[in-house]
Amino acid sequence: MELLQGSFNEHEGDTMSNINFPKNPTDGQLYVYENVPYFWNESEQIWFSNGGNGPSGDPGEPGPQGPPGPPGEKGDAFTYDDFTGAQLDALTGPPGEQGEDGEQGDPFTYADFTPEQLAGLKGEKGDDGDRGLTGDPGEQGDPFTYDDFTQDQLDALTGPPGEKGEDGEQGDAFTYDDFTPAQLDGLKGEKGDKGDKGDDGEQGAGIQIVGSLDPGENPNDVKPKYDGVLEPAGNALVDPDDGHLWVSDGTDWVNMGSVQGPPGEDGEDGDSFTYDDFTPEQLAALKGEDGEQGDAFTYDDFTPEQLAALKGEKGEQGDAFTYDDFTPTQLDGLKGEKGDDGDAFTYDDFTPVQLESLKGEKGDDGEDGDAFTYDDFTNEQLEGLKGEDGDPFTYDDFTQDQLDDLQGPPGEKGDAFTYDDFTEDQLNDLQGPQGQPGADGTPGNDAVTALNVDEFTGDGTTKEFVLTAIPETKNNAQIYISGVYQEKSSYIINGLDLTLSEAPPDGETVEVVVAYVNPMVDGGPQVGGGSLFKGNNGTVGDPSGIDDIFRVNSQSLLYDVTIAATENASAAGPLAIADAVVLTVSGNLTVV
Repeated sequence: MELLQGSFNEHEGDTMSNINFPKNPTDGQLYVYENVPYFWNESEQIWFSNGGNGPSGDPGEPGPQGPPGPPGEKGDAFTYDDFTGAQLDALTGPPGEQGEDGEQGDPFTYADFTPEQLAGLKGEKGDDGDRGLTGDPGEQGDPFTYDDFTQDQLDALTGPPGEKGEDGEQGDAFTYDDFTPAQLDGLKGEKGDKGDKGDDGEQGAGIQIVGSLDPGENPNDVKPKYDGVLEPAGNALVDPDDGHLWVSDGTDWVNMGSVQGPPGEDGEDGDSFTYDDFTPEQLAALKGEDGEQGDAFTYDDFTPEQLAALKGEKGEQGDAFTYDDFTPTQLDGLKGEKGDDGDAFTYDDFTPVQLESLKGEKGDDGEDGDAFTYDDFTNEQLEGLKGEDGDPFTYDDFTQDQLDDLQGPPGEKGDAFTYDDFTEDQLNDLQGPQGQPGADGTPGNDAVTALNVDEFTGDGTTKEFVLTAIPETKNNAQIYISGVYQEKSSYIINGLDLTLSEAPPDGETVEVVVAYVNPMVDGGPQVGGGSLFKGNNGTVGDPSGIDDIFRVNSQSLLYDVTIAATENASAAGPLAIADAVVLTVSGNLTVV
């Protein structure tokens, strides 16, 4: 086994430092450079190549310079996202010297925050606090009545006078018949004391109405119903149905006919009876006895008629009512009992309408001042802006708007960034320190390397491809897209099936290099005499293809092979076993 400590390619004179090996390799990982396979030894921390037995020969004469290759296809522009973390660390220079202090700017105020900054300062809404204890119920207050209104409150309830309406039609004069029974009962005073008996008067003449009949009743037909008032003669009964007067002659009742005179002439219309026409005595008579204690009178207890009566005439359009229009008495009347302590009022508690009302009129434009910078904050302002310690701010914490603000206008499309674009200093920064030379390994067998190369063309959508050789492990394969090496974490190989994590762009070349090598010391892949399948086209094809008829294998076994007890194996003969090669058969082997 030859350790790669000297020249690795006699054509180019390349050394270890000039080969761009993959970073962070895994044990046994394969890397092919100039058709020479190299493997990573994890325990020795070196790349090595399997060479022949014996010491290396003298270097040959340099070969002639080959013709320049055709220019490659134009690659994608190199962007910030293409840098690795190590490259970014290498590109970061030392901190610059402290700049001079700028002039003192205007104090930073709330209005200087942008909407995005305000949104960034808002934290998540906290959980609701526990409900406070309920206070003891207060004493029962007196019911609220109309008399409890202050004049200011009544004025506040009364809207502006409306426009004077048109005169209505003349109503009928109020008469006794317009009283309701309840109103008549209210007009009755208390019963007076019985008066002294008066002196007997002189005998009078004529009739005396002593009662009334039921409507349509003949008193002579219902005797002795009215016999008690039949005497003395002259007593009279009135029939309310037709107004007839029945007069007693001492024995019977005589129908004297209607006692109603002819209708009189219409009188002049009087004024409508209103509340103001009642005398204090009549109002006092209308009041009933005090009822039981009722519920407190509220605005909802007003009837539509009462509310309508409280409204004055519509006045002219007045100014909008604002908080400043409340009188001290009205404000005191609007205050309820003190409630439990609530959460602190914050900016988020303002409604959109309140925020709009807090805005004053736009002032005149001021003179342009110096731009506000971080240095303009006072120590007190900086302390006030500090919240609790949070997680470290990372690139992922930027919002899309912030990233857009940090990004300048797109520049012209440049050439694709290649290895040759690195400066010598950048390469030195990217390269770690030279490792210690490794110990000489055990000489290996003659190397047998077979390289199989598949090429595909991307279409922008396809991610699955079929290989013509099975790598058996990712370490035996390398994938390049338009010459760019692909990390092994970006694809999956299952037999002959290759699946990329992302579809190659349309027109991009996908190159898959599969290498088969001889066994390595202390384990590793053991390939020797492997079989393939050939079809009607004469080339190696898919083992599952129906047109791939023939199974072909080598006629020589060059390396030690063991057929385990749980395995069945077969091969086409003749088969020759090389000298010093051991074939161990613990299972079943058939040579046809």
